[in-house]
Formats: sequence, structure tokens, C-alpha cells
Amino acid sequence: MGHVPMAAPETIVAIDFGTTRSAWAYQVSGQADNTILVKILASADTSASSTKTETVALIGGRGSGDLIAFGPAAIDEYAASDNPDDQALFRWFKLDLCESRPDHTDFASVMTESVEARHTVPLLGVMTASLRYFKEDVLGCLSRTGGRTVDVNRVNWVLTVPAIYDDFAKRFMRQAAFEAGMIDRVHSTRLRLCLEPEAACLAAIVKDNPLTSDATDKKMMVIDCGGGIVDITAHKIISVEPLILDEVAAPDGGLFGSTRVDHAFKVWLKEFLGDKFQGIQTTRTLVSIMSSWESKKATFQGTDSAAGLRLNFSELAEYDVTIQDMENLRTSYNDGKPPSLHVGGGKFNVTLPTTLVTSFFEPTLDKIAECLRRIKRESSLHDLYRVFVVGGFSRCPMLREVVRTGLDLPAGRVVLVHEPDLAIVKGAVMYFNRSTIFNSRKARYTYGTNCVVPFNDSIAEHRRRRAAGMCATHNGKTCLPNAFSVYIRKGDDIPVGGILKRRSYIPLKNSQQAMSFPVYGSSERNPSFADEKGCFEVGRVSFALDMTKQFEKRGIIGEVTFGGPELIVKILDSEEREMTDGVMTMSRAPAPTY
Repeated sequence: MGHVPMAAPETIVAIDFGTTRSAWAYQVSGQADNTILVKILASADTSASSTKTETVALIGGRGSGDLIAFGPAAIDEYAASDNPDDQALFRWFKLDLCESRPDHTDFASVMTESVEARHTVPLLGVMTASLRYFKEDVLGCLSRTGGRTVDVNRVNWVLTVPAIYDDFAKRFMRQAAFEAGMIDRVHSTRLRLCLEPEAACLAAIVKDNPLTSDATDKKMMVIDCGGGIVDITAHKIISVEPLILDEVAAPDGGLFGSTRVDHAFKVWLKEFLGDKFQGIQTTRTLVSIMSSWESKKATFQGTDSAAGLRLNFSELAEYDVTIQDMENLRTSYNDGKPPSLHVGGGKFNVTLPTTLVTSFFEPTLDKIAECLRRIKRESSLHDLYRVFVVGGFSRCPMLREVVRTGLDLPAGRVVLVHEPDLAIVKGAVMYFNRSTIFNSRKARYTYGTNCVVPFNDSIAEHRRRRAAGMCATHNGKTCLPNAFSVYIRKGDDIPVGGILKRRSYIPLKNSQQAMSFPVYGSSERNPSFADEKGCFEVGRVSFALDMTKQFEKRGIIGEVTFGGPELIVKILDSEEREMTDGVMTMSRAPAPTY
């Protein structure tokens, strides 16, 4: 018998694709220690670094061509380019999926702007190019480490997504991963989407953590404080070993990450430098100043701090800015302002007073506090045992204090997770094989489809619709179309494995070759009609009919599963012998109103 080579071990790879910074981590099956190694793109290190690569993509062809560089290299190449008009630099583009807009009719309609708004291109191309870079970095690293070429089909992927993403945005990320070549079909089970704060749960709640070892039957919250988004989940710990969690409030959050604070600083910088700001606007110097600000920002204590925040602008000398120019800039800026806002320093150093720096934070921190108070009020979270904070923004002491006061917690309840920048990517690796620890989740919306209901003269809305000419006749009876047939209601507990709903569909005539059915969502718990306020179309499932079958056997069964991070749609033939993935054209959920 000939020698049969051993198959390469399967590997779990998690990609934490952040608004401002990204990383990936992996775990090889069959290893005794189950070590999770973190890889920082553009770095040879796989364990020691606690920072992540900047999420910045440089793309040719005015933003529609190939990826030229990613991360710091993208910034350097863009700054040094002799032909910047042909290149497009993209950053913070993940946020374009957070904001629901009426012109987002399909994936191709979601656009993103390059730095300085020089180019506007479809986001799907930028996201796909970025994920393809990750895929190639993963395969190259694993091949070098293992001494053999790693087949992409031997990799199980986890891609993190914000908990506040709607179903459209989640499916968008799956489509981008497919087009990047990470998976061989869109619905492949080799890719799992993981909500970022759920990944943080797995990293924070471990059996040897003294903060959670006695937490059975207690409630805890995880807040992912990232660059663009603050994501919030809350769970009851049913068991620590084995870990079992029940969600006690639907995921929440908003666009109040640290980039809002950075933007406020940048507005100040533009005012301070005046005309000289234009000279550094698209250069590495501005990136360097912003990076220095970000590192100082992370440790800023707030109004209780006696010292201000000192920044060094010596790189401005490369643009013919002299020490005297700096003195003039300080004098000009301070003129007419109260002493509490005066900047100080000497030579190329600029000291920002505490009051000024605090003003950069306040609008963003106020939104976070408002969100937390609303969650506590609506979800009755009055007995939180611990609040774990992760993400780069969580290092900021001011933010942690806002979390504590916003939730009205005693000192010590808000905990900064070990290596907060890497908690999500490490937890995401664990998620692939441990997703069932999330024993139940809360339905974020009421989901259902449309149907026809008999007219009921005792119901005011029925009478209104009849007066508006919205009735129809079916089998000799007066009916109302487009009623909301509920699959699952907002706030309901969805058990592990999800809730599966089926409905049969039959063609109306022999010549009919295809059918479709909608899936609706509503921000209300008890919607009556699919077109009323708060309702929206989540997506539409289309399918071809098997014209080789007899007419009466061409019907199908639509199967929709609710409960995980993604909606799962399957199509069964009428005899339930064959099941295929449903093709669902997604729509945007409306922006929440509070």
C-alpha cells in the first residue's frame, strides 16, 4: 500500500476588521496547548504586540483598481506618490455600513469617499480588496509557519462585525469575504460572523478570572469602545464552567467611538495652524501628529488632571515652520480666548490645557452616557455585577468613569479587560467552536412576512384601509393585503440554534417560472401591517421553480432561521427532499430613533 500523506490540520482564523485598526489571530487544530496567536499585519511578530495595524487602504485606478498597500505602508506610499490623483486612500470606511440611507438599495449602491473626498467609489470594492489582503497575509504566514502551502479551503474563518450592524450590513460583509476568495460560496459555513462584544465576552469570562469565578446567576455587560463604534451587550451568566450566557438586552450602541474625539482635535489643530494646516493635510506629518495625539488621549485623566496635554510639532520644521512661527501661532490662537483655554509651551512644543482637551471628549462621552442610561432604563439592568470594557478607546480613564456614572455603579464594577485592543480578535477565534455558549439572544426586531387577512369591521385600522381603497376580494370575501404575519417578536428570547419558521408557496399559474417572498422587520413588538410606521423590508427571497415537475409539485417551502448573528434562509422542494440556500436581496433597516 502506498504512503498516504497526512492532511494539513485545519486552522481557525479570526479577522478583527476595525474602523481604525485591525488584526488577525489563529489557532491550529490538534495542538496540545490550544494557543491563540495574534498577527499584526505588516509585522513579523505573532504574540508580543498589543497594538493593531491601521485600517487604511491605498487603491489605484482612482479607487476602483487594485490594492496598492494597506496599513502604514498605504499612508507612506500615498504621501510619497508622484501621481496622487490616480490613487485613493481610504480610512474609516467601515462606518459607511453603519448609517442606513434610502439610496442603499443594494450592495453596489453603498459608496465610500477617499481621504479629502477626492474619489467616491463602491464600498464593496474597497472592502473586498482589504479582506483579500488579509486572506493573502493569512495564507502566506501560515504557509511559512507550517512549512507547507496552506489551502484556503482548510481555513475556518471568523469575521467580526459590530453588534449594531443591521442584516444588510452583515450580509454585505459576507459578500465581500466571498468576493475576496475567503470562501467558495456566499453561504459557506467555513465563515462565521461574530458580534464584536460577544467575542469580548469569551475573552473576558474565563474560569481562572477571579472577577467572574463566582458570577453564576449574575448579570454583566460588555462595552466595545472602538475607533468608530461603541457596541454594547448584556448577559446573565448561567454558568461559568462550562460557560453559558443568556442575553438580557438586545445589542445596542452607536457611532460614538474615539474617532469623534480625534475629529474634534483635528478641528482644533486646523484652527491653531491656520493656513499652515493646508501644507500638511495629506502628508505623513499629519498622520504622525494624529498618532501622537491618540497615544496621549488614551491616558488623559480629565478635568481632575492638573497638567495639560503636551504635543511636539517639530516635524512642522520640514515645511519651513520656524520657532518664531510657533510662538506667533500660540499668541494668535490665545488672543481673545479665556485663560482656561490658552495653549502654552515653547519652541515646537504645544501644551493644551485640561479644559480644552476635555472639550474634545465631552460631546462623545455625553452620547455614550445617554445611551447607557437609556439601556438601563429600558432593560431594567439595575443589578449589574461587572461591566467589562474592551477596545482601544476603553484605555481612556475618562471613558471608564462615564460608563460607571452612566450606569450608576459603585467603584470597581467597571473593569478594563487584559489587552483590551486584542480581546475581540482572541475571543473571535474561540467563537468558531464555542458559539453555542450564547444560550439565548433577544430579538432585535419583530420579524415576519406579509399575508392577507379577512376584513374586520370592528377594527379601526381595517375601516381606515377600506375607506382608502386598500381592500381586495378573495374567494368572494373582503380581505386586506399586506398584513404583518409575525415570525418572532422584538424582545423575545431566541434559544441556541435559533427559531425556525416555515411557510409554503405555490405558483398561481402553469407558466410561472419564479417566485419570491419578503421578510419584514419592525421596531414595534405588535405590528399589524407591513407598511405601517416602524416596519421595513429586511430582504426578499427569490427562487426559480422546477419546470420539469408537474404543476402541482412545483411549490416550495421557505425556511427562515432567526437567532444567530445572521438570518439563515433555506428553500425546500414541496416534497422536502432537496434543500438549497435561499438567495435573499437585502434591504436597509431604518436608523433607530430614541
